[in-house]
Amino acid sequence: MWQTRKSVVAAKPDFLILGAKRSGTTSLFYCLMQHPATASPMKKELDYLYAKDFNPSKYQKYFPVEGYTGEATPNYLITQVCARRIKEINPKGIGIKQKLMQKKLD
Repeated sequence: MWQTRKSVVAAKPDFLILGAKRSGTTSLFYCLMQHPATASPMKKELDYLYAKDFNPSKYQKYFPVEGYTGEATPNYLITQVCARRIKEINPKGIGIKQKLMQKKLD
């Protein structure tokens, strides 16, 4: 069952799908959501990383409590502030294939 995260210290999204509009980000997102180890956020395109009132703790509450999760927002490619915020929420980055394969092997 989907629940919002209640903790201020919440897990970060496992992946972000970035790409130009009409480049297949929606298809990739929905394909990933079919995998049993993934869980969908409140909506596919959160459009939150470029918000003026951006707050990492609030952003993380958009994601479900369990499962690998992320979002697909093509608009994040438009502004440099999103690149800085992506690095802020996940400085090491993460590969989609790497995380799903790791779960399968565990």
